[in-house]
Amino acid sequence: METVNKPIEFKKLYNNTPEDFTFFWDKAPYTIKAGEAKEFVDYIACHGAKKLADKYAKTANKDEKKVLMMAFLENVDFEVMARKMNIDLAKIRADVLTKEREKARVINLESQVADLNRKLEAVLAKVETKEPEKKPENKKPKEDK
Repeated sequence: METVNKPIEFKKLYNNTPEDFTFFWDKAPYTIKAGEAKEFVDYIACHGAKKLADKYAKTANKDEKKVLMMAFLENVDFEVMARKMNIDLAKIRADVLTKEREKARVINLESQVADLNRKLEAVLAKVETKEPEKKPENKKPKEDK
């Protein structure tokens, strides 16, 4: 049986960010300077693109990360890549902001409820420890003789 060797495929990984970027594959560091590109074996380039996408993604949305990853591999602007992939990055990011605002609102309301509960407990504790008020007796005024 003959063994067929497949040619090794290479891909360029573009670091079009303002910072040098280092990622690791099998404990080996790979660094790409800011604004530069390096050629790697296909799977290492894809791994590096994923790590870059993880670092620069503004959301945890998988579609956004796919867009960024492909943009780093093809040296294309994120918005251009998103249009090419029919993904609406603006909508993804707006949805995430809306969810973050809703989450912050819930946390704020929970805090307000907890504060009101503490105040209510304090008032109830005062009421329970307070001695019952003495009602004034209905004394008839003394008549002068």
